[in-house]
Amino acid sequence: MLFHKGSSPYGTPYWGWLKNWWQWWIGMPNNEHPFPNYDPKTCMVHQRGPVWFLPDVEPKGQLTHASVKYSCVIPRDKAIFFPLSTSSCWLANPEFKKYNNKLAPDPSADQALKTCAISPQDFNHSDVKIDGTNIDPSKLDRVTTSFYNVTVPSNAVKNLFDFGPPGKSRGIADAYVLFLSPLPVGKHTIEFHVTDHLAGPTSELIKRDGFYTIFIK
Repeated sequence: MLFHKGSSPYGTPYWGWLKNWWQWWIGMPNNEHPFPNYDPKTCMVHQRGPVWFLPDVEPKGQLTHASVKYSCVIPRDKAIFFPLSTSSCWLANPEFKKYNNKLAPDPSADQALKTCAISPQDFNHSDVKIDGTNIDPSKLDRVTTSFYNVTVPSNAVKNLFDFGPPGKSRGIADAYVLFLSPLPVGKHTIEFHVTDHLAGPTSELIKRDGFYTIFIK
């Protein structure tokens, strides 16, 4: 059922799908983005290729808990990918302004990005169910992307987090992910409960509860 780290589903390295997911998540315009209402109508936005992306569960405003119910109609023979817990940092973020938002490799800037995105995360991913069946936590992979160019659109989603100015920026992402091979035609459920410190153990504890209903047609 699961694709695993080290594989190259559909000819793309496993980490490349995390990169593609982040580009999808950031690249959707504000008026079509799932956040904050998680409208099922957003399910089709910017979906292309053999892998279908599902949204991240994000708290609103300064809240530290998010509970999301989301439904999505997905064409048959599509794999499903989304992060259970993820962080990403890029040089356009205000905290990296001293690096001048370079796209070329820079040892100091790259180390700062790694420290930001790949901090040790306190992550509890023991409660993940597909169609009511528990997924063994050891089967869920943590993956880090290579450095890549993050593109922030001019009409980026509002009130999610500080994207920085529009344009391209060097970045890196890290995540625990759920990467499912195509599910059979019919109705399916994905339920997960996650507790994490996305910015490392000194940050606030964030709780995320996801209840996704998937219709494969």
